[in-house]
This record gives sequence, structure tokens and C-alpha cells, in this order.
Amino acid sequence: MKMTYRLIVAASLLLLFSSALMAKEKPGAEIIVVKNDGSRLSGELIAVKKDSLLLLAGSPSAGAVQSVPWETMTKVVIVKKARVGEGIAIGGLLLGGSGALIGYTDGDDPPGWLSFTAGQKAALGGITLGLLGIVVGGIGGAFAGADISLPVDVTSEARLRSVQTRLAQRARVKGIQ
Repeated sequence: MKMTYRLIVAASLLLLFSSALMAKEKPGAEIIVVKNDGSRLSGELIAVKKDSLLLLAGSPSAGAVQSVPWETMTKVVIVKKARVGEGIAIGGLLLGGSGALIGYTDGDDPPGWLSFTAGQKAALGGITLGLLGIVVGGIGGAFAGADISLPVDVTSEARLRSVQTRLAQRARVKGIQ
């Protein structure tokens, strides 16, 4: 009896929390629209329409949804968050751990003029490869966080459709409306 009660409570809690998590809407990408007159408009990408973009300019609570026609744009920039810190952490940990593991598994050197214990080799390998991993990971993270610039060409239907498709994947409301 107790087991059945626990299963019912667990299933109820699971359903309750999963529906609450699914109700959260994923925000659209942060974009900058460069208009024909050189002015810029930035905000969250809400939806992509065949004739315009819907953009939430300002803060989500006080911002206003603006419709920006494709004909008024020269470029759309998708702003990506820098991932340098993430790259440094992953590169340093992976290569540092690998260096330490390689150094330790190599074992102790025979006694002599230049000999290291397995622990010393692990420390040297971890530090050396860890520093290399930090540099490589930082560079990789910087490239992973680079903004994406999409030129808007309304004279070519194929190019415009390509830009619309790429943006529609990153909008709050997916797909071209």
C-alpha cells in the first residue's frame, strides 16, 4: 500500500514539474538590424515573417514589439555570447587532466642525474598541457562566440529566403510566418 502511494505521489510530482518546465518559452536570439539609412535597431527576435521581422526592442517587460520590413534592412547581425571562459575551462581541464594522466602512467624514472617520480611527471604534464589547453580553448571559445552577420538582399529571392530560414531557427516563434 505504501509503495503504491509513493508511486502515485512521485508520478504526480513528475507530471506537475514537467508541465511547468515545458511552459517556459525559450527566448529568441539577440539581433541587431542595420537599416538602409545606417540606423541600428537591437532586441530579441520574436518571429520571422515573409515581409518583415518582429523584434522586441528594449527590456521584455517594457519593450515594444516592432515590425521591421525586409526592404528597409541592409544587414542583420546575430549577437552571440562570448564563450572564451567556457573554452578556457574545457581546454584546461581536458588537456591538463590528460597530461597528468600520461605523466602518472609513465611511472617513476630509474635513479640517476635527471629522474622524476610519477607524481612529479603528473604535475609537469598537467601544468604543461593544461596551459596549452587554456590557450587553445580560449581561442576556440572566442571563435565560437563570434557574431554572425547576414546581409539582406531583397533583390534575390533565394538569398532572402536563406536569411529568413537562418533567422527563423533562432526566433522565439520558430518557422517563417
